[in-house]
Amino acid sequence: MAAYVELEDLKRSLELAGESYADEDLTLAISAASSAIEAQTNRTFSVEGADATREYVASRRGSLELGDMAAVSGVAVDRFGDGTWTSLTEGEDFDLLPYNYATDEQPVEAIQLRQSGAIPSFEPYCYYGLSDVQTSRWPVVRVTGRFGWAQVPDPIIAATKILATRLVKRVREAPFGVAGMGADGVAVRIANGDPDVAMLVGPYTRRRLLS
Repeated sequence: MAAYVELEDLKRSLELAGESYADEDLTLAISAASSAIEAQTNRTFSVEGADATREYVASRRGSLELGDMAAVSGVAVDRFGDGTWTSLTEGEDFDLLPYNYATDEQPVEAIQLRQSGAIPSFEPYCYYGLSDVQTSRWPVVRVTGRFGWAQVPDPIIAATKILATRLVKRVREAPFGVAGMGADGVAVRIANGDPDVAMLVGPYTRRRLLS
């Protein structure tokens, strides 16, 4: 799991630069906040520098979800499970989704096949198993490129910092959820949710793509 805020950055925001007495709590808060952001958005925002190759079993006829990729450099398909790979060309055989990912500074999330391409559909093929029973199997797709994000989005960094600050204050100042006493002597409690965090991460929440 990636940490979306640097310890020193959070310390500067909390006016703790040069101090170390709260480092353990701050580090734990950053880790917990980063995990919470990932759980809420159903994705990770890690930045991976080197290209890698991964294989997927297609489960839809028209598209294949990849997770997040900063760049795609190669796509090939083994249609019949015999080790024969057909290379596909972007713009001729498939498109990358979302269509405006580069302009919107978003990662590539899926491949959409073109009907006029070399492989118009990830159609499952049939074979006879050891018991001579006909079985269907989906093609395998090999994707090469840089996985993850080109950089962590600023709203994700801001949301992590807000949540980490809230968590560390809860640990150090309000262990029972009490942030202090109001003017009338009534305890002021920390709210269960944070609308600012929800607003910041909302546009980055993964939604299931349709084939």
